[in-house]
Amino acid sequence: MLSGAASPDSASISPFFASGKQVHYWVIVPSTDRSGMVRGYLVEQRKLWPAANLEQQINALTGREFSVYFTGVNGGRWSGVAGTPMQPRFESRTLPDSFQVTTIDGEPIIGVKGRIRGTPWIAIFTATEASVNEPSTMFLRRMVGIGAMLLVVGIVGARMVGRCVTRPLQSLTAAARAISRGHFDRREAVSSNDEIGELAHAFYQMAGRLGRSYQQLQLRIHESDALAGTLRQRNTDLELAQRVATDARVASDHARAESQRASLAKSRGSITISATSHGGRVRMHVTDSGIGIPREQHEQVFLPFVQVDSGPARRMHGTGLGLAISRRLVEAMGGTLTVASEVGIGSTFTIDLESVHVQPRVTATAVGL
Repeated sequence: MLSGAASPDSASISPFFASGKQVHYWVIVPSTDRSGMVRGYLVEQRKLWPAANLEQQINALTGREFSVYFTGVNGGRWSGVAGTPMQPRFESRTLPDSFQVTTIDGEPIIGVKGRIRGTPWIAIFTATEASVNEPSTMFLRRMVGIGAMLLVVGIVGARMVGRCVTRPLQSLTAAARAISRGHFDRREAVSSNDEIGELAHAFYQMAGRLGRSYQQLQLRIHESDALAGTLRQRNTDLELAQRVATDARVASDHARAESQRASLAKSRGSITISATSHGGRVRMHVTDSGIGIPREQHEQVFLPFVQVDSGPARRMHGTGLGLAISRRLVEAMGGTLTVASEVGIGSTFTIDLESVHVQPRVTATAVGL
């Protein structure tokens, strides 16, 4: 249906079609991006406007009755020089450039045809055989001149159509490439009031909104960078405060461990204290040579006010709170306190704690809060 475009910015022109009492055609122009890839098409319907007095001028020039028609290369709709639709008078697709045929109404005619460059159209110039036979030599010479003139007119017309369509699109393409590089205020003069002018107006409005959005985005990025700097400073302050709090906890845990060791060491007999470290944990063992604890009372000794020897003649004194307090202190530090004991041999109490890496002490005045 369309003639092939020679390049991505050239126009394609359709064969004729009738709309009412006028012959029309389509002009289609591809729209490309910066890489040259076609992204869409601009389509415009136009009327055929040849010179209304073209036939009279040709007849005055030749002194004979001539007729001029336009049709498609592959046939289709015919048009007279005034741009009005008409019925085909003969089959034009198989005819040579110079021909002699009989019309559908039985009239013998002689004519020439030639393609209009850049379009899917041909121009047909005909005259009756009777009007041509008398001055045949002169007629043929004039026919050649007229054919050349028609071809020139067609070429010039096609070029003018192409320039009218492609020049504004080239301007819009240049503006689009500038905007893609960040020049949102770039504008190209498009003075036409047709569809291309409306397209340019809408495109520049979109570019203006895009430019304003880009400025707002830059402002938000600047504000985000400033906020990120503030948050980094606050994070530094919090980390410093956390180190101070960790120091305080380590000092407190050390005091608690000493208290537990002293509580466990109150038993009668010899006491052996040892410690081991493995897998990020520390185990402290307190072993005595006391009276021992029956197996069924291993867990009861950690209850408040419970003693192994609770009879009236007991040899050990106390309130029964030492082991209960020790276990709670160890559990508060995330550890465990267990016992292994045999009656008459002695007991071994084991404290299992997580190993803590102690940071250098930082004074509270260094925290910028």
